[in-house]
Amino acid sequence: FITMTSTQPHSSFDRKPFIKQSVLENVTVEGPLSIGNITQIVNYADRILSCHQLPNRNPNFIGRADEKKEIKLLLDKSKNSGGVAISAIAGMGGIGKSALALHLAYELEPKYPDAQLYVNLRGASETDFVVSAESVLGGWLVGLGYDTQQVDRWSLAEKANAYRSWMRGKRAIVVLDNARDAAQVKPLLPGSESCVVLVTSRRSLATVAGLQEHRLGILNSEDAIELFQTTAGLVNPDRTTLKRVVDLCGGLPLGIEIVAATVKVRRWELERVEMKLREARLSLMRREDLDVRACFELSYGELEGELGAMFLRLGAVPGMDFGTAIAEVALEKEDILESLELLEEARLLECRISGRFEMHDLLREFAQEKLEPAVGHAIGLRTVQWYVGVADFYNDCIRGDVKGDRLADLLEAGEAVRTGSNRLSKQAIAWFHSEFKNLLRSVVWADGAEEWSIVMGLPRLLEVFTRFQKGQGELLVAYALALKVARETQDKHGEANTLQAIADVLQFKDRRDEALVNYEQAIDIYREVGARLGEANTLKAIADVLQFKDRRDEALV
Repeated sequence: FITMTSTQPHSSFDRKPFIKQSVLENVTVEGPLSIGNITQIVNYADRILSCHQLPNRNPNFIGRADEKKEIKLLLDKSKNSGGVAISAIAGMGGIGKSALALHLAYELEPKYPDAQLYVNLRGASETDFVVSAESVLGGWLVGLGYDTQQVDRWSLAEKANAYRSWMRGKRAIVVLDNARDAAQVKPLLPGSESCVVLVTSRRSLATVAGLQEHRLGILNSEDAIELFQTTAGLVNPDRTTLKRVVDLCGGLPLGIEIVAATVKVRRWELERVEMKLREARLSLMRREDLDVRACFELSYGELEGELGAMFLRLGAVPGMDFGTAIAEVALEKEDILESLELLEEARLLECRISGRFEMHDLLREFAQEKLEPAVGHAIGLRTVQWYVGVADFYNDCIRGDVKGDRLADLLEAGEAVRTGSNRLSKQAIAWFHSEFKNLLRSVVWADGAEEWSIVMGLPRLLEVFTRFQKGQGELLVAYALALKVARETQDKHGEANTLQAIADVLQFKDRRDEALVNYEQAIDIYREVGARLGEANTLKAIADVLQFKDRRDEALV
């Protein structure tokens, strides 16, 4: 009836009138032209259009070059092994899964020109709003030309069979965005090796046969800066301030785009944006229908049983990451590895190293908002005190001063310890390596929580370790907090001891002139308070520095 001579697939519903006109201009009609002919031609144009469903691409898409390369390799690997190539892009809410999937689909489109099917399965929405596989198949089949009444009578299995039959041999892309679980995905998979499938989900889809999963992380610093600058329309911004602003967005693409859009509309200075982000980051990451907090709320709302409460309490742990031992201290509960793994499957925790978990800073802030302040303080204090106790023990291990009762205390605290002085020293260094940043964060937490004894004492437990390893610069930052606290609380002994400790680190780093300044400040305070032992130790340290600087006459004085 109609002979098609030239039609080009398009990838957006907003081109519908153009596509219909293109069809009409490129057909040959056998027999007299009639209203019925025109109607069938237009209906055929609709069916062509229904094969090309990708939403408009994001013009501000930035970066992800490594991720795109890896996913394409995964797809090629799947195709080479036979069967449909299926790649799942997984990650926390707001990480940019949908944007990456659509960008990839557009890049792959020339290889798969027959069809590009897309559906938002709304898997992260409330249960009532989740789109069923059966309704998706029904819509696709009707759009592809099947009779509506016939499709309505078919079961899910019959619809899936008709869909796979239509897709057989087609060079097609199927994008299943925001999938809830494997049961929702499986009926929507084509059976033809000529097709590829891109799935995005916050949850694991491990039971989907042949699926290759890619876990999407935050944007790297350079891509995050470029995304903010492009979205906000900034011209020659101050790069230092811009980097601080972007860092406060946590590398989360959704948060970056929301804040940048606000900057563009309100024409804010970057300094003002930085100030507002430091006051309340999540409150600033909401604009029109986009909301980072609401995005997190959906993931949190899906947690069952005690997992929700555990997630909130883990948000109060001060460190950057944690092992099972510190998690058990925070939660006051044993045997929690399986629960931590379930939180990882929900994309609320990340496990980069076996047995260690971390929570994104914005998720941590979200959890802390929901937790009673007194509960959060108690958890933070309990975990930091545990860090102090273990650090104290391992500091003695490195110094070769371990007593039996201290070993028993540590074993009781839940830390696995191997006996033997040499083994203990190696284990101590390894422990400080893994926990060093968490110990520094514990000092910062203690400062904010006004736990002054921890601020003053914890940095000193790190000094011996930093002499064997790197980290003196970070230790000086911790000592600066301790010095601030000593002066604010008018603790003269503490101020002198901290000045002497700072000078010791500076001398070790060959910054001897700065070390002398701090030693001299310390000795003045020791003399003021009559601390003769502190004065004597500092005099010896000053003499050592002067002798090293070949100022022996002054050293003798």
